[in-house]
Amino acid sequence: MELLQLRYFYDSAKTENFSHTAEKYIVSPSSVSISIKKLETELGCALFDREGNRLRLNSNGRILQKALMTALPALDQAVEIITHPMSEQYGDIRMLVRSERRNILNYIYQFKQANPQVFFHISHDFNTEDLSAYDFIIDEQTTRYGNFSVRPIIKEPIRLAASRQNPLSERTLLLEDLKNQTFISM
Repeated sequence: MELLQLRYFYDSAKTENFSHTAEKYIVSPSSVSISIKKLETELGCALFDREGNRLRLNSNGRILQKALMTALPALDQAVEIITHPMSEQYGDIRMLVRSERRNILNYIYQFKQANPQVFFHISHDFNTEDLSAYDFIIDEQTTRYGNFSVRPIIKEPIRLAASRQNPLSERTLLLEDLKNQTFISM
């Protein structure tokens, strides 16, 4: 079984058309057809049902197509990692962002500029129960993520604006000094 046979099959399975695959790989349709026929012979089963000039992916073909859906991108990624310097970052990152959206998206943009081979899949879903699909979760609430290590990533300065006539404006404040004060905040 050759990688090129698998690529021909995978692209042909998507379109159910050898001619489209042949155009993509700049080969003749008969080359694609012969390659896939050899693959079928090696596997001992048909992957397509052939009806005249019409191709239809059969159940065996769907099984192989599904396997190749993850295998081919993984192989491509491995080749990319091997052929590029180790200092570059590669892969997919799945994030659930529930707070600090603007800041986080700015950080992601900066990261992507330096690491274009990293792909982010970002969700802002507040209702999801299944957190296993995520690599990172950005949230102010940290107690509900038992299977994740929690690390602070953003520290924000808090500023207090007080009238010059207010006695609090003339000294350095502690949080204790503010507990009985009335505030307007965002």
